[in-house]
Amino acid sequence: MKILVCHEIEYDLSNPYVRLLKKAYMKAGHEVICSINEFYDCNWKPDFIHIQWPEALYRWGYKLPKEKESIDKIRDRLKYFDNAGIPIVYTVHNLLPHDEASDFDRSIFRVICDYASIFVHHGSKSIAEIKKMFPHCAKSNHIICPHGPYDFLAVDPIESRKKYNLPQNKIVLLNLGLQKKYKGLRFVKKVAKQLSQKEIYLFIIGGGRSTSILGKIRRLIIDTVNQILPCYINMNSSVKSVSRKFHEDEVPYILSASDIVFLGHQKGTNSGVICLAASYKKAIVFPDIGNFKEQLLGWKWYETYEAGSIESASSAIMKMIERLNDKESDYDNKGWAERNSWEKHVLAITKALPGPMCEDSCRLD
Repeated sequence: MKILVCHEIEYDLSNPYVRLLKKAYMKAGHEVICSINEFYDCNWKPDFIHIQWPEALYRWGYKLPKEKESIDKIRDRLKYFDNAGIPIVYTVHNLLPHDEASDFDRSIFRVICDYASIFVHHGSKSIAEIKKMFPHCAKSNHIICPHGPYDFLAVDPIESRKKYNLPQNKIVLLNLGLQKKYKGLRFVKKVAKQLSQKEIYLFIIGGGRSTSILGKIRRLIIDTVNQILPCYINMNSSVKSVSRKFHEDEVPYILSASDIVFLGHQKGTNSGVICLAASYKKAIVFPDIGNFKEQLLGWKWYETYEAGSIESASSAIMKMIERLNDKESDYDNKGWAERNSWEKHVLAITKALPGPMCEDSCRLD
């Protein structure tokens, strides 16, 4: 089959999700084109299209003006595919944009939900949530395809801590990723402060997206300073924050330098960081929201807490530290990785396709 994945891989080199998905599709014998331009102007007929993040169609890389004509343009393309009998698959990474969603954003998400015939979820909770938000999609086919594992590369943990100038004798609590308001960075720091007497060291790494001119200038200054000046840290401190984006090549070192991955989300549907941590056999502490817990079925090294509660989060971290100190078992993630394989992910999608298309895609040659 020929599959059009509506995403530009080159747009964000720090997130390999679509590249891993494409690789799995191709391993199953399918031809895959990853493009936004092809969504708007393709001269070939895909067997189905796969939309990941709706923002990629109008906001990331490919930008459309915030006008009714833009909504109509997306609707017309979806209607074209629908009338041509081309199934529209939509992965529900988030119910709405992570930032404050405007009426313009909501309208585009609603249009996509109106036309999508197969909804891909990383857990069961988002199924009920999206049906409630966009009732029309309740008639569509909703399937669960676990978030696949990320590629693992072993690196020396001692050298990794040296790379980021982190203390060797403390428990490193990692918070990483694009820092947005909903991820609760202030909350994370408050929790770490409460635990500052427990030989815990907080390592924060990740940039932020700024749309204002002043924000972009500030980001440029911070990034330049981080590149030119050597990282300096007072080892008596309990926090280090690296306010910049990191390339995918850094991920193995960042994870290797850490003991526990800590998420401070105040809200959320899914988290790639959770699957990244499990891929690197890392303990994880996160709020019990969205599909977070379901994403880790098969991986035992996690603790949850009540979102927004400093006491609950602190208790969960201390409980995880006790478990790590007890060395109650090894850190085998093979069961989790097998259950969440990308091969099973794409097979579930192709099995959900209508009639003869499903039979062709599922045939083992």
